[in-house]
Amino acid sequence: MSTAPGSTAPGKTIVVGVIGHVDHGKTALVGTLTGVGTDRLAEEKRRGISIALGFAHRTAAAGTLAFIDMPGHERFVRTMIAGATGIDAALLVVAANEGVKPQTIEHLAIARLIGVRRGVVAISKCDLVGKAQAAATAQAVRQLLDGTPLEGSWRPNGSQPRFQGRPTG
Repeated sequence: MSTAPGSTAPGKTIVVGVIGHVDHGKTALVGTLTGVGTDRLAEEKRRGISIALGFAHRTAAAGTLAFIDMPGHERFVRTMIAGATGIDAALLVVAANEGVKPQTIEHLAIARLIGVRRGVVAISKCDLVGKAQAAATAQAVRQLLDGTPLEGSWRPNGSQPRFQGRPTG
C-alpha cells in the first residue's frame, strides 16, 4: 500500500506540538480536537494557564495525531523545549484578538531550531474580533512565517483564510 507524500499511513502516529503565546487558546483547541482536557494540575486549573506538558490524541483510519500541548508563558519555556524535542509537526496557535506576541515568535524559533519542517496555523478567538482584525492577524502570521520552513502553513492549499467561531460564555 502506498501513501501520498505527507499523508499518514494506516497505523502511523504523528506527534504535533501545539505552540504559541500564553492564553491564545492552545489548550482549548486541543480539547476541541480530541475531547481531552490537557490541564491536569490543580494549579493549572486555578491559574487558567498550562504549566506542564499536556497530552491528548485523535485517532482516525489513517493514523493517530498525538498532540503535546505546550505551556505558552515565558516562565515555562524550558518545559516547552522539553516537549518540543520529539515533535514531527507544529500547530501554531495565534489569537486573533492579540496577534503575534513574544512567545509566538519564541516558540516558532525553537521549533525551527529543532528541525520542525511541517506545520499548520490556527487563528483562534476569531469570534472576539471582526473579520478585518482576524484577517490582519492572519497576514501578520503569514509575514512571520515567510522564509521559514513553515511558510505557507497559514492557509491550506493557497485558499483564503476562513473565520468562524462560536460565542464564548
